[in-house]
Amino acid sequence: QALNESVDSCAMMIWFTDGAVNPRSGDQLASLSSLCRPDITVGEIPSGPSTYGLMQEFRSAGIPIFGVFLSNDKDSEASSDELWLTGFMKPLVEGRAQVPAVADRPGGELTCGEVDVNGFAPPGQANGAFIDAADPVLLAFQFLKIGGQISGGNGIAITKGRFVVPQGTAGFQVIVSSTDWALTGPEGSEFSASDTAPRGVVAAQSGGATKVSVGVGADESLVGQWQLATSAEYSELFLYTGLTIELDRDKVSTILSDFDNTLTGRIVRTQEFKSLPVDLELYADSNFNMSLLEDGVLVSQDIDLEYTNDGQFKIERFNPGSQSGELELWLTLSLGDSFQPITSRFNLKIVDKTSLATPASDVIELSVLEGPSGVATGVLTITGPNVSSASTFCLSREPNRLDDTLVRGEQPIGRSADFGWTFAGLTSTPNGNCVDVAQDETKTITIEARNPTQANSVITSSWQVTSTTPGTAAAFEAPLTIEFESVTQ
Repeated sequence: QALNESVDSCAMMIWFTDGAVNPRSGDQLASLSSLCRPDITVGEIPSGPSTYGLMQEFRSAGIPIFGVFLSNDKDSEASSDELWLTGFMKPLVEGRAQVPAVADRPGGELTCGEVDVNGFAPPGQANGAFIDAADPVLLAFQFLKIGGQISGGNGIAITKGRFVVPQGTAGFQVIVSSTDWALTGPEGSEFSASDTAPRGVVAAQSGGATKVSVGVGADESLVGQWQLATSAEYSELFLYTGLTIELDRDKVSTILSDFDNTLTGRIVRTQEFKSLPVDLELYADSNFNMSLLEDGVLVSQDIDLEYTNDGQFKIERFNPGSQSGELELWLTLSLGDSFQPITSRFNLKIVDKTSLATPASDVIELSVLEGPSGVATGVLTITGPNVSSASTFCLSREPNRLDDTLVRGEQPIGRSADFGWTFAGLTSTPNGNCVDVAQDETKTITIEARNPTQANSVITSSWQVTSTTPGTAAAFEAPLTIEFESVTQ
């Protein structure tokens, strides 16, 4: 319950086991029935749909389960019943799998959860993974792979000791099932590192397996074909973009009912790679997808989305209709087959616009700012409430975010702090620049922007809007975007 209440939490369960089913009650079938489904017997593996148990509850709650099974084929002391019970672990973890027949115990396909014909959980639910580790070193290797997967890496098998690091890679990890390794970078990079001479890479050993982390950053010489020399039987590559998705709204924010809301945000670097610029041109694809959770199922939405190569994006005309309550919105950015898709979840609270003062549009475009003495101007129109006598509309004193994106080829100037803003028609108060708007009244606010330092750029600024109705709990908080072009004289 605590995990579900925190939208930022990332929950998972790692089940480390020898496959035995030894409940305190001693009733093994009762435990399997509780975990999987109620119709399991010693004489039959049930097939088809059913009511499902605890493992399905984990999946429905979005909690992935990694089942790590340490098996030992040389162990001859296990009874046939014990060996049979170990076969239930894979369907428990993955939702559906074959249970092998052992001695007089039956085998067959067992379904322990909601999965499609390909064995995948429905959208909005978590998939599990069964990992069979035949020895302790392989087990350590599998655990390191889990770390690579849950930290956003895209796993790619290394064949014949060679692998390719594509453009857009912020960093990568090589995981091997041994302690010896040697990496050679692309031709011309002069990069080499090994277990005896790490030379700037980060190598971590665990149980006889090794994870080698290499930062690529903006070093173009590290893009291309690499070579790995190792005695390891298993090796895998994990590529990282170092990117994540942010809305200018918070993770939990408000939108208006019966209103064409505009959702703005950015593709930004994760903390580990925060010094790197964002350039979506580096990737084979840059495809956005938006889904809404409806009755427990993620439903893809048609969206009107614009984005820039530095990661800013804008989704226009997002109208929730007359519904109330909350929406769970998922944004996904696919950057090609080499990288794991980037997905972020946001909760949006729908507020009835009829009791509040609202902007006619939440994106304001100003005129062009020309030269050091120019003024960019525009108008913010505020509409009063329909059912309340008045509402107070406030705008933050300073922008929450300001991006001054220079035309490609321009030299950085660093003039963001020099922008001056005026909002004629708003009054400065402790809560920001505010105005009271009466029922069905329309107020017009004139916006002006200046900067004594000229540049050829596109300016996008995000301001916090707060709208309240005195004496009621009605309130609305959301960003307002002000954007314009700047040119030199």
